[in-house]
Amino acid sequence: MDARITQLEARITELESQITQNSRNSSRPPSTDVFIKPKKPAEERLEDRGRTEKGHKEHTLVLVDNPDET
Repeated sequence: MDARITQLEARITELESQITQNSRNSSRPPSTDVFIKPKKPAEERLEDRGRTEKGHKEHTLVLVDNPDET
C-alpha cells in the first residue's frame, strides 16, 4: 500500500510539472499553450488603468498653391 502511494505521489508531481510548462519555459510550440490568457489590446489596458487616451490624433499637411521651398 505504501509503495502504491509513493508511486502515485511521484505521478502527481510529474503531471504538475507538465502543467506549468509552456512555450516560454520549454521547447513546446506556442500552439500547445492552452492555459495562457491572451493579452488585451493596448486600448483596453489603458481603459483598465483609468486612462481615456487611445492614441494621438493624426495631422496631415495641407497642400498650398505657392510653396516656399520645393
